[in-house]
Amino acid sequence: METTKDVKPEWVRNLQTDSEIFLDVGRYLRNGMDPMEDIRELLADLRPCQHLHLARSREPVLFYRAFRPMGFDCYVEQEGPTWDVYLKRRA
Repeated sequence: METTKDVKPEWVRNLQTDSEIFLDVGRYLRNGMDPMEDIRELLADLRPCQHLHLARSREPVLFYRAFRPMGFDCYVEQEGPTWDVYLKRRA
C-alpha cells in the first residue's frame, strides 16, 4: 500500500528498532552504483518480524512499482531532505 506520512499505518507505528535492517540508498547513488540488487537480496532474506528501512534523497517512485507486486507493504515519509522507505512482507 502506498501511503504518505499523514496516514501512518499501524505496522509502521509499531516498528521495533531491533527488527530493522537499514540501508542508505543515497550512498549507492552518490557512488554511481545501483542499489537494487542489494535491496532485493535483503528483501529475500527478510523474516516476517523484520522490516527494511531505506533512506534516500528523493521520492522512491520506482520502489512502489518494484516491491508491491513482490508482496511487500511500503510506507514512505519525508523528513527534511531524506525520504524514509519502510518495507515489510505483506501478511
